[in-house]
Amino acid sequence: MRGWLEHPGAIWASRGVLAAVFLLYGASKIPHLSAFATSIHNYRLLPVELENPLAIALPWIEVVAAVALLRNSWLPGGVLVVGGMTLTFTLAILSAIVRGLDINCGCFTLSDASPAYNNLWQHLILNVLLLGMAAHLWWAERQQREAS
Repeated sequence: MRGWLEHPGAIWASRGVLAAVFLLYGASKIPHLSAFATSIHNYRLLPVELENPLAIALPWIEVVAAVALLRNSWLPGGVLVVGGMTLTFTLAILSAIVRGLDINCGCFTLSDASPAYNNLWQHLILNVLLLGMAAHLWWAERQQREAS
């Protein structure tokens, strides 16, 4: 009997949740690129010259990665991109928390009215869960490759 992590339903659940989250992440930022650039700036991690290009490119990368998770032939690349982005976002959020920044994470809501610091903690927890799902997909994909 195969373990529950290898069950196709568990694999599709991880794929579906990650795809939905990253599609929502990207699609919610595309109409608000200026606000997203401000969110990136508020982290104080990058040179100012990189903030706008990243604000333009990142939402589209998130959308494409979400689609990749749903296509079997693109799954390995989608898992790598989503896992890498989630790890990067997690480290950025952790850095902001450690430095005591009271900012909106810029993940979903780009409004200044949303609670900021609690938003960071909530998204840190969410990102850890998303990292677990990405690791699950990476592991399952490797298991399938080894079996064939």
